[in-house]
Amino acid sequence: MRPKMPDVFRTMASAFHQDAPVMYRSLDEACATAASMVAEPRRSELAAYLDRLLAGDPADCVNAWKHSGAHVFFRKRADLVAMLRNVRARL
Repeated sequence: MRPKMPDVFRTMASAFHQDAPVMYRSLDEACATAASMVAEPRRSELAAYLDRLLAGDPADCVNAWKHSGAHVFFRKRADLVAMLRNVRARL
């Protein structure tokens, strides 16, 4: 089932495109770029969405990421959750 998500989440996820593994030196750099792609007025909207997502079942994070349009996927659910927490901390 396709989860309801704000467009700002898709904007953030777009930093994780097919070239991301060669563009960024680290996951931290990718997270910093993803957070910076969100305009200041919309950061609180993304922060609130990530707060709700991270407070729930990790499977919801996986489902949201699957439908976000991102091209980078994480083998372990915990790695995805850690990345989302990293982005959230930068907002």
